[in-house]
Amino acid sequence: MQNKFKVADKVYLSIDFEDCSHDFKRNLGLNKNNKIKEKALWRSYGVINNFLESKLDGAKITFFCTGILATKCPELIKKISDDGHEIACHYYFHDSVRDESLEEFEKNIVLAINELEKCSNNKVMGFRAPNFSIRASDDNHFKIISKYFKYDSSLNINDESEINRLKQSINSNELKLIPVVAEKPYLGLPYMKSGGSYLKLFNVHFSLQVISKNLLKKQISQVYLHPYEFVSDMSFYTNWKEMNGLSFFKKIYWLLRQSQWHIVGNKSVLRKLDKIFSKYQHGGQIKDI
Repeated sequence: MQNKFKVADKVYLSIDFEDCSHDFKRNLGLNKNNKIKEKALWRSYGVINNFLESKLDGAKITFFCTGILATKCPELIKKISDDGHEIACHYYFHDSVRDESLEEFEKNIVLAINELEKCSNNKVMGFRAPNFSIRASDDNHFKIISKYFKYDSSLNINDESEINRLKQSINSNELKLIPVVAEKPYLGLPYMKSGGSYLKLFNVHFSLQVISKNLLKKQISQVYLHPYEFVSDMSFYTNWKEMNGLSFFKKIYWLLRQSQWHIVGNKSVLRKLDKIFSKYQHGGQIKDI
């Protein structure tokens, strides 16, 4: 299978491994009985790993995991690591890091690393901020990141001069910056990334165009996804009762809004990934770039 591709035509699949239901309720202040949906996470991991085994010759990939999952579901993080996948850091909670002080940011980085390494029994080498919530101008955040990680995959920029400026500002030649680069797939369209909702909701040709443009510019091309995008059984859904405390209209809004995350396009994800990796070689774990 490997011989059909050019060496440069590699695409890296990574998973932002989080419990979107827990994060959703936390962000809305619904913290009473806010339990991790562990069965849903195990189910989605099974789907992901089965795809890797059956379609990608048992490829090993990178899982950017939130620290709270290591605290609440240690056996799941251990299983992912034992299966040979890279465990990287996705912060402790799935919070916007720019909304926290630098002291809180570093505290949560350290907490997440400790929890993830305890479960995986491996050194955590990479970081991706939740919702890509770091900008290239956040020099002080990157100074902290460079203290604890070998690489960062939090940015969406494709401007090499911005990356060079950032590296000079933080005075670090050791931290490797590996952005998820957005492109305009076709003239007149906005910038899109080759993953997440862009892959799920749009025709696969849009993602293929983004990947093609990444590779033509000799950039690292990544497809990122989340556990809930691999299942369509509503197992990550936050139901009406779980939203007690919100107004009637907010409950209606969020019930409808969740449909985009848990229903629309989910059944197409595996087929689209199969299409992408029939054209491009899988790159492996991001720590090996």
